[in-house]
Amino acid sequence: MLAKALRIADGSVSGNEIADWLQERDERLRLDVDVSWCNYFLLEQLVAVFPSARFIVLVRDCYTWMESIIGHMLTREIPPDAREFMEFWFRTSDHPHGDGEQRLKEAGLFSLTAHLETWNEHITKCVAMIPTNRLFVVRTHELAACLPALAKFLGVPMSKLDSEQCHLNRGTWQGRIQEYVDVGLVEEMVVRTCSDSMGRYFPEVSRINDAYSLWNQ
Repeated sequence: MLAKALRIADGSVSGNEIADWLQERDERLRLDVDVSWCNYFLLEQLVAVFPSARFIVLVRDCYTWMESIIGHMLTREIPPDAREFMEFWFRTSDHPHGDGEQRLKEAGLFSLTAHLETWNEHITKCVAMIPTNRLFVVRTHELAACLPALAKFLGVPMSKLDSEQCHLNRGTWQGRIQEYVDVGLVEEMVVRTCSDSMGRYFPEVSRINDAYSLWNQ
């Protein structure tokens, strides 16, 4: 799917070709549920090709989302092709490191702007492209609590949903972003880049410590 996303981006594949490929893939895999971060890059096509499909969008606050990405890059071996795709996704050439971000650069991590612009665009695109009657937005830290509403949205009994499976992909990195950049700069960049989306989905979060509190509750 990532290869298809790159071909869409450079214009080397037509919409009909992607639609045919998605139909073939669906018939071959026969999935009841398709959970993959890669779906985001073919979202427009998925919405059009599968008009009866419903979409669940997990929204995590930008602070801990950014820490999760950083932890992933620091603790896991990123294959060269995956790293190349991440640089395409985060548009690193358009978002160079700024003042106060030298440690991020030295660690091979992306700039604050690259992270935050990507986070903001991801949410904005999902909400804009998916019809409201087919969209269910869940704040990630509230996933387990949302299972009754989620079951209703999907039209399945609660017995089909397992609350113990909600957060299996927890990261192993126990660090904090302030190990690499001043927290004041991070909060300033969040206000500059993500204030609308954060205000809409996380009105109780105005500082990084507020985001940590969401997960501690």
